[in-house]
Amino acid sequence: MMFARQRPVALAGLMGLVGIALGMILAPASAAACSFIFPPWYTVTTTIQAPPLPPGVTLVEVPEDPPGIGAKKLRISNTSATPLYIIAALATGNTDFEPIDHQFPDSRGPVGKVVDGVASRWAAPWYTGQDQWTWEQKGPAATLYVTDERITADDGIVARFANNTGPDRPAGAPPPAPERLVVPLVYGTTLITIPMTVTYSLNPDYDPTVGIEGCGKEEGAMLMLGLAIGTAALAAIALGWLIRRMVKRRKRRIHGR
Repeated sequence: MMFARQRPVALAGLMGLVGIALGMILAPASAAACSFIFPPWYTVTTTIQAPPLPPGVTLVEVPEDPPGIGAKKLRISNTSATPLYIIAALATGNTDFEPIDHQFPDSRGPVGKVVDGVASRWAAPWYTGQDQWTWEQKGPAATLYVTDERITADDGIVARFANNTGPDRPAGAPPPAPERLVVPLVYGTTLITIPMTVTYSLNPDYDPTVGIEGCGKEEGAMLMLGLAIGTAALAAIALGWLIRRMVKRRKRRIHGR
């Protein structure tokens, strides 16, 4: 008799746990798949005209790995004892940088440093466990990532391109005119600018027929299913809690409590 009374509670709890598990699997997986669905309007080609660099400083262009991800890398190393700083704006909006001899507009500052063959990034306290922003070593060289939308260095944004994503590219829209950008570096007290030319062409893989928030139809359906299962799971757990309270109240009435 007791088992029969507890069966709805156990069943509701089991349904809730299964639903949460399925929701946790389906929703994040589909959201992760969807986050890369929106193609850029244009294909970006970047050409670097690196000037003569100080002794010990090298700038090497690394091919896409794996190919086709729409990003290439620029690897910067420095074996000299003079610090080489990479200048960018932090995505967090932080403006508390290590002081250097050069000041930059738009809340920019040194987000990367390479010296004596060791690269470091300007890291937030929640990354390092320290009380303030500080340098965190990360390897022998710093890496700049060049995508179809911007140039980044760790958590910093070096430059943005005149590119767009989304399902509303105007039909026959001409690509933007070529851009000329610079990647700013500071070597000790010397400002070094790396000129870069950015050219645009229509992206042949652009597909405006995408689903919800950048998802294809299958990914969008999976995301909605995951969210629905998660919601149903919470409802099942709430139902189980209510049933359990009702059973307890009934037992108290029967026993005169």
